[in-house]
Amino acid sequence: MSFTNENENLIYNSKAEIIEDALKLLDRYYNPELQDSLNLWKQFRGDLDMVAVGKTTFLAYISGDNSRAFKENIAVEIIEWYKKKNISEMSLEEVLYALKDIWIAANYFTKVEIEIGSKGSYQMYVYHNLRNKRYGEYWGQYFTTFLCNRKNCETELFTRNESFILRIKER
Repeated sequence: MSFTNENENLIYNSKAEIIEDALKLLDRYYNPELQDSLNLWKQFRGDLDMVAVGKTTFLAYISGDNSRAFKENIAVEIIEWYKKKNISEMSLEEVLYALKDIWIAANYFTKVEIEIGSKGSYQMYVYHNLRNKRYGEYWGQYFTTFLCNRKNCETELFTRNESFILRIKER
């Protein structure tokens, strides 16, 4: 016996599959603490406005030494994991778009726009909702250090209360 929806698409092959799905739904309902990590992260991010922090960066935060977070972070590893290739094989543009995707997903920024200029120049417009110029200064310096060390760039930083602009040029 098979079970189909109104469009005659097969949904379940047996009653056992229906019961298994029903038990999973009941388990999620009565035991929300057993949610998978991805659903839990989505709930943290959405309901509690939390951010994802790498362990190295977190340790630098609590030490009070921000320069450590700029130098000893896992941004390279995160980008390589996300793009599935070595950072030396990526163009600056690929790296910038990876930074955009990852840092928005981690809930640090609300929006990032990348403007492509001429001769290897870019501008990143980075928006956040913390109303704190220091936040933009911190992340602007973080990305400046990263891009200068890992992609041999020159940068110029402009900060505002809810955004910062990073002008980037390949050397």
